[in-house]
Amino acid sequence: RQRRCSRRWTPSYAVALAASEAFAITRVFRMNLNILQLYQKCAQYGTVGKWFFSRVFCFKAPYFYTIRPFVEALEVNKAVVSMPHRYMHNNHIGTQHAIACCNLAELAMGCVMESSIPKTLRWIPAGMQVKYVSKAVGTLKATSELPEDFFHADTYPAKLDVPIVLKDPNEQVVVTAAITVYVSEKPKKKQMRSGQNQNQNQNQISWGENELERRTRCGT
Repeated sequence: RQRRCSRRWTPSYAVALAASEAFAITRVFRMNLNILQLYQKCAQYGTVGKWFFSRVFCFKAPYFYTIRPFVEALEVNKAVVSMPHRYMHNNHIGTQHAIACCNLAELAMGCVMESSIPKTLRWIPAGMQVKYVSKAVGTLKATSELPEDFFHADTYPAKLDVPIVLKDPNEQVVVTAAITVYVSEKPKKKQMRSGQNQNQNQNQISWGENELERRTRCGT
């Protein structure tokens, strides 16, 4: 007789697995690592570590999980992310849906921007241009590479274009994209703190004036 597996996939087991995964992801967020440091730490454990990093990235932006991405490589100025060909990704002709390809392109852009942008700058997507070169069939791999002088703009804020190329298993280009990102300087902490303190003081002064006026009217 074949030995039956004692562990069955029950609802309670699924809940326990999801809870343990959420606990692990929460612990990762408390480590205060940037995305590149976190990837390097996870990549030490091979495929499992990269899979866990991909889940953490999707936990931060849950919509990316709809395409089941896998971050294969991440370094400064370069990111490689793959997407399997699932039934839920199909369009009416059985190929990868255009929106799924756009989702993969934006994920690759987010990875390369987060791992490469200087600490004094911040970014947000502002637009996307996509060209569908051929039918997208099979596991797609998105590669985004930035030039060395990508963040050497004359002035900030500035709009910069991030190139992304999607290829099929035969290394044939199926989609090309250019995502425009709005890059600006981060506000100085001292200015933010002083502004917050000034607003708090102004609110306290306004409250004191109103309270004094109310007591004067009431004769107290």
